[in-house]
Amino acid sequence: MASKAVALTCSAFVAVAFASSWSFGAQSCVGFAGIVAGATSQYDSYQIKFTWVGEQTKTKKTCGVAGSLTTFSAASFQPCLLPASRYANDQAGPETITLSGSEIERFINKLNARPELQVPSVTEGGVLSWQIRRPVGSDSQVFEHVSNEVGARTVLLLLLESLDPGSTVEEETIIRVKRVFVGDL
Repeated sequence: MASKAVALTCSAFVAVAFASSWSFGAQSCVGFAGIVAGATSQYDSYQIKFTWVGEQTKTKKTCGVAGSLTTFSAASFQPCLLPASRYANDQAGPETITLSGSEIERFINKLNARPELQVPSVTEGGVLSWQIRRPVGSDSQVFEHVSNEVGARTVLLLLLESLDPGSTVEEETIIRVKRVFVGDL
């Protein structure tokens, strides 16, 4: 009977954690639905951060994506799922790219079709944290997922597929970052 009570308590905790948001100063960690904007123009102010959180013996630069109306800053993000020490690669200076609001919207829409990537969780074997930051007044809402190598490849390929034709610099940066994080496969 005690094990059933523990299981029910854990299930209730997980359901509450994923159904609500939790806050760190000027940032609220939210579920995937919390970062979906109502208008394409809102995506121009989004930021997305990809950070290697696997073994920290080798520096793998964070990759930062900024909407066209903002500048990427790793300091704008607080960890939602892991201890801050796992994000040490943020200090190496990020690779950054700027995307249009419509490119970011396409990326969010592609993620919408992948329910396994919409859960704010740490996948078994998780090596890549990716966070999407939506500014809301003086606060921001951040969704975070930590993917294993397969999920990391998937999310980076979805980002690549979201680019406008002719976005050569951004395309080259994403391919280079993907190779550093998870290889060529």
